[in-house]
Amino acid sequence: MLAEQHKALLQDALNGACAIVAGKPVTVAWQKPRDTAHGDYATPIAMQLARQLKRPPRDIADEILRELSLPDCIESANVAGSGYINICLKKSAKTAVIGEIFRLGAAYGRSSAQNETIILEFVSANPTGPLHVGHGRAAAFGDSLANILTFAGYEVRREYYLNDTGRQAAILAASVWLRFWLQHEKNDSEMPQGSYRGDYLQIIVTDVAEHLTAQTPPELSKLLKSLADAADADAAADKLVAAMHDSVSCAEVDTFTSAVVQAVTTKNIRKDLEALGVKPFDRWFSEKSLHTDDKLRVGIEALRNASADNLYEQDGALWFRATAFGDDKDRVLRRANGQFTYFAADIAYHHDKLTRSVTAGHRLQLINVLGADHHGYVPRLCAAVTALGHAANAIETRLIQFVALMEEGKRLKMSTRAGEFIPLTTLVDKVGCDAARYFYVSRKNDQHLDFDLQLAVEKSGSNPVYYAQYAHARADSILRKWGGTPTVLTSADASLLADDAAAVMLCEQLAAFPGVVAHAARERVTHLLTVFIQDLATAMHNYYEKTRILSGTEDDLMRSRLALVDAARQVLASALGLLGVSAPTRM
Repeated sequence: MLAEQHKALLQDALNGACAIVAGKPVTVAWQKPRDTAHGDYATPIAMQLARQLKRPPRDIADEILRELSLPDCIESANVAGSGYINICLKKSAKTAVIGEIFRLGAAYGRSSAQNETIILEFVSANPTGPLHVGHGRAAAFGDSLANILTFAGYEVRREYYLNDTGRQAAILAASVWLRFWLQHEKNDSEMPQGSYRGDYLQIIVTDVAEHLTAQTPPELSKLLKSLADAADADAAADKLVAAMHDSVSCAEVDTFTSAVVQAVTTKNIRKDLEALGVKPFDRWFSEKSLHTDDKLRVGIEALRNASADNLYEQDGALWFRATAFGDDKDRVLRRANGQFTYFAADIAYHHDKLTRSVTAGHRLQLINVLGADHHGYVPRLCAAVTALGHAANAIETRLIQFVALMEEGKRLKMSTRAGEFIPLTTLVDKVGCDAARYFYVSRKNDQHLDFDLQLAVEKSGSNPVYYAQYAHARADSILRKWGGTPTVLTSADASLLADDAAAVMLCEQLAAFPGVVAHAARERVTHLLTVFIQDLATAMHNYYEKTRILSGTEDDLMRSRLALVDAARQVLASALGLLGVSAPTRM
């Protein structure tokens, strides 16, 4: 990219000057001045050399400048403060970004291959009902991060871990089973404590009814009283599951549970993700397959094979010595009753991921996107990965903080068991997919998010997504009014804009795009893109308001101005697209 070329030339020049001053090659550190009046780049290299040379930093900086041969793209270099060296690019070097954007088109900002394959697991909500607004944040973040990483040159595999076995799946199946019989027997009793109660269950009941029609109805009055008398919701849930098992054979229960989970996954989760614009997952990994395909045993044996000290038996249970790898306590893998824990399944799952084949020459990296309530789970998972013989940084975790959806000062609970959650589709229907996604990723993922419904639907500059999309629509409108062929603009002389402060400011924003994408990919964040988009939209609106772009008679200057508008339109579309947000041409 042009900005990197400028920086490389400057780097070489400064390396040479510093080597003369210090007597040996020196690594130059770069910073971006907060105040653009101080220049485009700054380096504290003189302060770094002060201790070694035992001289005042400002004297060292002055000597570096005397030895410095400025490349053609640099306008000036000066010493400021206690010894910072500030560098200013020529304005013509800044406007040259327009030509680069025309040359690369939609590929502008894209990086070359990073030789790294990333398995990115996100959402992975229990298949017990529709996704709620909290899941939506994880979905928007994970999908946007996958887009950014792919654009930055990484090979990304999107994965959803489907919890299709275990206690929650059993409670869901039992809830559907009970609801079916309540309807079949025309019993209008409320769903009891411990069960899933949402209206979404009706669709699931309809889908799986064929599995139950030949079964014998339970004694509903007796069962409902037993559930009502249970000590708490968990005890009631266990009684409900037991009642289903008493009524249906084990083989049929397994088939029925699978059918219920499949129906929820298809009718709720997949449709909810599609409504939010989430791209299809490359793999839906079945937790059940860990048991049926013997992967759970293989994962535990891998721990044992890595070191005999990793596992030990105590009180009839099998333990993982997690404290040897930084965890606060050892963890049970197999209980005394022979049942494996969820953690054992997670170890097997991550062992499976870490042993998958990747593109030749690629390093494998795992990234898990988890809810903030799973923060305590991270150390034990890292301990397991390390115990399996992998580097501690082979797995990264990005935590998603909670979302508060506020309307008229009221906050609703999100309990899928009680059916009192706010469905993701309700949010998307209310504010639209674009606003939902943009607001979801507008704050850093590990910060709480207050989702302002009123602001999200407001058609004004106060609404950040409207403001950004309007900048793109405005650029497109200008080009439509002009009516020319875009290829005409490829030969426009961008240097004609060098004396236009608003144009140069817009070019500076455009030049920042590749660096922002690369930074966001390295840090595994998305909010840097929304910050960039807002700055770019501001620069575009500012340029429009201060410049008469369509000046009547078409000349070289007008074509240069149009080329800048078209470049801004392209970069806005690319940046919005990385976040899964559309770039409308009319608003």
